[in-house]
Amino acid sequence: MIAQRNFHHLQSSFRFAALLLMSISLLSMVGVAQAAIFEPGCSNGVGDTAALQVAISTANTNGAADTIQLVQGCTYTLTNSLNVNIADGFPLTIEGNDATISGNNSVRVLKILAGSTVIVNRTTLNKGFTDEPGNSDGEGAGIANEGTLTLTNSKVSGNLATSGGGGGILNDQGTLTLNKTTVSGNT
Repeated sequence: MIAQRNFHHLQSSFRFAALLLMSISLLSMVGVAQAAIFEPGCSNGVGDTAALQVAISTANTNGAADTIQLVQGCTYTLTNSLNVNIADGFPLTIEGNDATISGNNSVRVLKILAGSTVIVNRTTLNKGFTDEPGNSDGEGAGIANEGTLTLTNSKVSGNLATSGGGGGILNDQGTLTLNKTTVSGNT
């Protein structure tokens, strides 16, 4: 009789353990956004701008605190502005590692939309260009900020807004913090 009771107790314990294991497995399958680290490559000093654009686009919808790590000494030359639109409360960090993001004298370098939080470290943003008369789209050739932006150990230089102010940075109802950052040579 005791052996039978112990067997039923053991069987019951096994069922409980199996049920617990299945529950944990199911919970782990639920999709949870995880922070991503993007590393757009570089070859002979020329950055993979397409990979940088994809990283920004993915970060816009990822729902996590993402980081983009640029390659030291590399120049990422844009054909389209980098538009950050992350309204989920998670920050995007760009670790520049002394790389340059260039607008190639043809496009704005970086636009940060309202609700987005961006942290830029050790990055040069240069050669941005805007020419849109009559509205704020013609300003902020280097950076147009409507969100929350922190620049640390960075440079914003050589940007040109031909139809308004903010050649380097237009802070349009956003929050801007500059730490050991140089903004110079912008018109």
